[in-house]
Amino acid sequence: MLRTLTVAALLATLSLFAGCIVSVKSNDTRSYTSDTHRVVSGPVFTNLVECNKNVRLGMSQDEVLAQYPADLVTKFDAAEYDGRILEVWQVYAYSQAKNAKFERWLYFVDDSLVEMSRSEIDYTEHPEALERWLNG
Repeated sequence: MLRTLTVAALLATLSLFAGCIVSVKSNDTRSYTSDTHRVVSGPVFTNLVECNKNVRLGMSQDEVLAQYPADLVTKFDAAEYDGRILEVWQVYAYSQAKNAKFERWLYFVDDSLVEMSRSEIDYTEHPEALERWLNG
């Protein structure tokens, strides 16, 4: 609980600076939520949805992350599997004006987008997903 509050306080502070990318790494990233720190205006939300339409599998990590406002992007995990690097990122925004949320989980292997999902994929419990990404 204390770690969650500390991370939440840190994120609130960092979100004040435009253009920051927040990176979260712990042994239990599944318990972390960024919901309350990503409230955006209606026009920003609409633009986010439009920018997401440009994202395609196979794009480089830099190309993909450039589609989203940096303060809505969080790096959740990075690990090496058989010499290949897997990175997990989340894009999250909530619009009070539209009463809607936008959430995408992005999975990169060796700098290439291999999966984009509306909800988190726990690849430790679903190793077939990890195998598919690594052998794509």
